[in-house]
Amino acid sequence: MDEVLGVHDQLEQQFHRTLLRVERMMRSNDARAAERDRQTSVRVEWQLVATVVDRVLLVIFIATTVGVTICRLFMVQ
Repeated sequence: MDEVLGVHDQLEQQFHRTLLRVERMMRSNDARAAERDRQTSVRVEWQLVATVVDRVLLVIFIATTVGVTICRLFMVQ
């Protein structure tokens, strides 16, 4: 009877260790997923900033080009 209890205790300890390992792995996976989400959020924000800067520079370029062209066309020599 003591052998059966000993085997049962060993199995219970092994099961407990396995559960702890699974819990540790799940926490690690959650942390990695949270970090990945944060990096994705930062990447999207920078893409938005880049798009806005790109549009502003395009407007400046077009305005300058049109302005210089008009000045050259109407300049009296």
